Amino acid sequence: MKTRKQFFGLIAIAIISTAIIVLPLAGCKDEPEPQPVPDPTPTFTSVANFKAWLDAQPANTAATTYHVKLNVSDLGGNNETAGSLGNALYTNPTKYVSLNLSGSTLASFANGAFYHCTSLTSITIWNGTTHTGMATFNGCTSLTSVTIPSSITSLGYNLFYGCTSLTSVTIPSSITALGDGAFGNCTSLTSVRFEKADLTFSSTGEDPSFIDVTNSASLKTAYTGGGIGTYTRPNTTSTTWTKS
Repeated sequence: MKTRKQFFGLIAIAIISTAIIVLPLAGCKDEPEPQPVPDPTPTFTSVANFKAWLDAQPANTAATTYHVKLNVSDLGGNNETAGSLGNALYTNPTKYVSLNLSGSTLASFANGAFYHCTSLTSITIWNGTTHTGMATFNGCTSLTSVTIPSSITSLGYNLFYGCTSLTSVTIPSSITALGDGAFGNCTSLTSVRFEKADLTFSSTGEDPSFIDVTNSASLKTAYTGGGIGTYTRPNTTSTTWTKS
């Protein structure tokens, strides 16, 4: 016959055993399902899908620009053409976008394709595009960066006219001529890299390539004497361009 002490000892062991079983189970709470992380650079294979996505996005700023990759073969016309890429941007002026078109097999741009698309902050062009059109980026006042591929041989009339936020540009060796006003009124330009020694462009006349860029004649003179290289000025009001 068990003594009173043995009886209570057995009860204590039973309680401890139960606690050992229950406590770990109490700590095994269901972990929340991991949430998918939004793609920081969404890729689209049609302009229509990109437009639908952009229409649904909240307004942002140039500092929080949307980075987008687009793989298409046709931009659909200029900024006034319904359904075009330019129109998608033009009709969403409060949604800043950086466009990567390096995977878009575009032989050419329509004239005015991105005309006055003020929310376009940067663009990378496919290395296969040969024709830039005229006034393609005219008035893209938020454009700070452009990558010009070696497949392009000339930059058209007023191509980047009025891109007042563009601070630097590299003109690849494939470019043989700059159209009138190609970089006209790009008033923030302080650095231009020429990768060809005998590039033709006008610095005088009715509509020189760098018209309204402070003292573009000084840039032409420096380039003529210095050839391939990067030419800079210390600030946007300086009238002196030098090879750096």
